[in-house]
Amino acid sequence: MWALFAFQLFTGPDMAAPPEVLYTFLLGGSLTVTALSVWEVRRLRGLHGITLRTALGR
Repeated sequence: MWALFAFQLFTGPDMAAPPEVLYTFLLGGSLTVTALSVWEVRRLRGLHGITLRTALGR
């Protein structure tokens, strides 16, 4: 998701909108996906004792 954010940031906007609106939409998706991923990892560790290291088999 962050790669898509960087691509959109450097290629320029696809539509005419104020910069505040463009950057809000660009950051909104990436930050939401990141926040949900962090929440899910913490939830797995707290409820089931699964860490990223054990989930990856290391």
